[in-house]
Amino acid sequence: MLEDQGERKSSSAISQIREPLQLRRFIKELSHEGNIPLDGVRGKRLEDIIKKSKQVLSELEVEHVDWINEKHQLLEDYLFLIDKQTVKDAYESGLIITIIQEFRTYRNISPDEITKLDDPEYLKNIITSYTIDFLRSLRFSKKLKVNPNIALDIAKLSYHHNPTKLQNFSYPQISCKVDLTSYIDKVIINNKL
Repeated sequence: MLEDQGERKSSSAISQIREPLQLRRFIKELSHEGNIPLDGVRGKRLEDIIKKSKQVLSELEVEHVDWINEKHQLLEDYLFLIDKQTVKDAYESGLIITIIQEFRTYRNISPDEITKLDDPEYLKNIITSYTIDFLRSLRFSKKLKVNPNIALDIAKLSYHHNPTKLQNFSYPQISCKVDLTSYIDKVIINNKL
């Protein structure tokens, strides 16, 4: 009986994450198709949303401290040479770009929906979705034995690509770090994945 309750709770948690994750990936796709620019002047409205998202992130970090520590432990042996602040900075930088992507995609495709970004619950879903893709990207990189520094750069790009795209890499053909970096630039950064 307790196992059934645990499985239901786990299944419920997965289904709660699935919908926001699918929406987030849909926004990524719309952003790609619409060639939505992610650089340039942000403006007050976007800066306010970014500020609010940072507050929501802080709340989530407190609320889910045990889960965060668990994920740190799972990746600790892989990222041990990288300063924790560097990992946090990469994560937060990618998250800000994710918020910018959401804002500009809605602004260009469906301006009335920008108001979604005023809702802390919606921001939680964006943050959760980005976090899942960021962590999955690191796990895939670990599995593929990618240099941890490069893996962190790839994970930061989770706003842009889905972590399963890493399966398309053919690392054994690549002989050194410089070649791998060039390959990643060509494949991911130039939108070829």
